[in-house]
Amino acid sequence: MNAKVKNFLDSKAKENRKQYESERDTLLRDLNLVERVYSPDNFYSEEYYMEDYDEENNSVKYYKTEPIKITDEEYEEIKKALNINNKSQDSIATTLVVIAILIYILGTIFSFVAGKDSYGDLSAMCLVYLFTTFITGTFYLGFAEIIKLLQSIKDK
Repeated sequence: MNAKVKNFLDSKAKENRKQYESERDTLLRDLNLVERVYSPDNFYSEEYYMEDYDEENNSVKYYKTEPIKITDEEYEEIKKALNINNKSQDSIATTLVVIAILIYILGTIFSFVAGKDSYGDLSAMCLVYLFTTFITGTFYLGFAEIIKLLQSIKDK
């Protein structure tokens, strides 16, 4: 293999591993799966900024928190237990469903308000507005379902 290609692949693998470890550590911190690491000289610093009162010695100990050490398999089990997938895709699909519901509600209200003729009766335009609302809302629901299906295929 060409040395430049090998160097590139190695650097990409290191970047991916770094990102993976960063995401893992963030999740562990969010779940409060951390342990305290006390300051070796017991002084406050930017690194050791949390404090704990020691009643035996009547003193304050400064510490930082670090995520516990877990294996990749344990991390995957935690993610599976929390049902963590690609949240951005799920939020996009959810957002599209919310938009579709808003279109249905607001479109129906608009249809009845704008669909009245000069005498205050409902005109044929009300039906046109209702039909347009139904079609537009259904398109949004369809797009949301497509995104959900594509995400489930990707996750397999």
